[in-house]
Amino acid sequence: MADANYFFFLSLSVIVVGFVLKKMKILTEDNGRVIVKIIFNITLPALVLNVLSSIKLDFTLFLLPIIALIFSSAVFFFSFLIVRKYPKEIKSIFLMMVIGFNMGNFAYPLIEGIWGEDGLQYIVLFDIGNALVIFIIIGFIASYYSKKNNFQVKKAIYRSSFLRLLKSPPLIAVFAALIINLAGFVIPLFIVDFLNILSRANMALTLLSLGIFLNFKSLFRYNL
Repeated sequence: MADANYFFFLSLSVIVVGFVLKKMKILTEDNGRVIVKIIFNITLPALVLNVLSSIKLDFTLFLLPIIALIFSSAVFFFSFLIVRKYPKEIKSIFLMMVIGFNMGNFAYPLIEGIWGEDGLQYIVLFDIGNALVIFIIIGFIASYYSKKNNFQVKKAIYRSSFLRLLKSPPLIAVFAALIINLAGFVIPLFIVDFLNILSRANMALTLLSLGIFLNFKSLFRYNL
């Protein structure tokens, strides 16, 4: 296991590089959005597929996504009780902010650097439940409280949330990896090496994107 403080400083340095490149106008937030698309559609699915397809699964590991679902559901329930009388705009934003975890941007790089592949195996399984929360519950909240919704098209909201879930590349990678693992398929060496190359880029791109989107002016403005 790597020293946590050392790796945190190392990760912070990469974030600072992204921030400095934005300030020097070498990179822009538009470039950052492209990087995020690369992460979400290529490097993160490759990382998930690479890690989860080779993990030794047992019953206790399947408790991790269940824990994520139970925790987020409990937070959602109590949060809804708190904001149920607030205007729908405040209610929707609050509920979307308090449930779910930003695993891909924050947890994955740090856990990979500190605990390596062993740590990633656990966090990927936990993220299965987290992904269901984000793409189903948060997606439903966003659609349900949207100004474009007249509160009479609930079936369409359920359908769009489900379709959004099916189209999520990281979640597709999760289920594909589980099928490969449980079926005992052996991934060809070329594909394993190919996934390794893509997954290694995930950490650097994720930390750079954090630096690109770092904005102290907005932070100070909202705290005044």
